[in-house]
Amino acid sequence: MFFLPGKYVSTGIEISAGNLKAVNVSRTGRHYIVQDSQNVKIPAQAFKCSFKHLNILDPDLFADCIDQLSIKNKKKRLSIALPDGCCRTVIRRYNELPESEDRVTEMIMWDMANQVKVNDISELRCAWEYGRQKSENGEHVFIIAVLLEKVIEQYESLFQRQDWKIDRILPAGVARYNFYAPDFSKEERLAFLGLFDESISIFIFEQGIPRLYKILRKGLLGDSNASAMNDLDLLLQYCHSELPEKKADRIVIASDKAVSEDVRHFLATSFSADDCQIADENSLMDFSRIKGLNKEINSFSQFSAALGAAKRGG
Repeated sequence: MFFLPGKYVSTGIEISAGNLKAVNVSRTGRHYIVQDSQNVKIPAQAFKCSFKHLNILDPDLFADCIDQLSIKNKKKRLSIALPDGCCRTVIRRYNELPESEDRVTEMIMWDMANQVKVNDISELRCAWEYGRQKSENGEHVFIIAVLLEKVIEQYESLFQRQDWKIDRILPAGVARYNFYAPDFSKEERLAFLGLFDESISIFIFEQGIPRLYKILRKGLLGDSNASAMNDLDLLLQYCHSELPEKKADRIVIASDKAVSEDVRHFLATSFSADDCQIADENSLMDFSRIKGLNKEINSFSQFSAALGAAKRGG
């Protein structure tokens, strides 16, 4: 979604409770090559994910983690995927939009201020996509990510302290979708499921318009099929409450674990879908230049949020 033309190297970083995962990605045309990757451990006492409170508990210790990054970028610019727990990501529908972009921005900012219960829009930073596309009911549909300004400013100040400039900030769930971003026909209903240790999420698009986004931050709690399907059942119950006609023409699954046939069958049956695919990272990017990376199944998927941030960068 929204890629820039030409050749460039962009850096993407995912910050999570325990890890700072970084990648460098170059692009020529529509060909993406992963040039480098790195995983730096974040001490537990340095970081705690929160929407309302500052995430970095020990700024000096966190700055040391940033300093350990050996990823090279001449421009010292990067895009960051933050934990979904420090963001609010929603789909909003508006019957009408103001004519000017400034008024649209003001409308969305005040709507989100009411949503997250802050007194002034200066306390928020929001980003959104779509909006000019209309649903079949004539509504303007937006995907909006909301963070508190003080939370973002803390991240920005610490990366600037290490001479890095943040170009873009994305929620991790959206960054993962941005990496896998399956091509889809505007005639179909597509369900994209991200099944990861930290969270499980679902995006549903209908005729190219986002219909539903939901994330459970608990993630897949166990390796057993029963545990995985219990977690998924919670997500699907929410889907059914929001979209009673829970059907999909196609399902695409991305995961940092091997997805069993039982889970695939469970999802295909739940959505009455004939086509249920497992996303293949190797078909999306060229990982052949990375040295020393464990190339066992699903190893690249552990960097998917960082890759999605880098793919969005430029």
